[in-house]
Amino acid sequence: FNRNEVRQFDQSCMQYGWGAWEKIQKSLPHRTLEECVQYAAIVEKKYPDLKATLIEEHEHLAKERGQKSSVARKNPQQQKVVPKTPLATKQGEKPVRVSPMSDASRKNDDNG
Repeated sequence: FNRNEVRQFDQSCMQYGWGAWEKIQKSLPHRTLEECVQYAAIVEKKYPDLKATLIEEHEHLAKERGQKSSVARKNPQQQKVVPKTPLATKQGEKPVRVSPMSDASRKNDDNG
């Protein structure tokens, strides 16, 4: 994910809720649903505090709008992201490099 895609991913998570991958993917027209789910798995594993922040911000925004949060907090396993297959690339393309740049804690991670 490039810098703009990371920013859009974060904003979409705050708007639609963690786990609303189909809605989030629609905000990232150059990414497949599978790529979004895989990126979420990376965020979940490497940046659990960011995931928690995105969920909290979604809940705050939902409360402001008078809506219920779409993130189920009662069952943490329900929120866990499990990619179904490894990241697929078209022949001749390089694998997608995750560029986590939207959060300060992700900014210094050169291994992406």
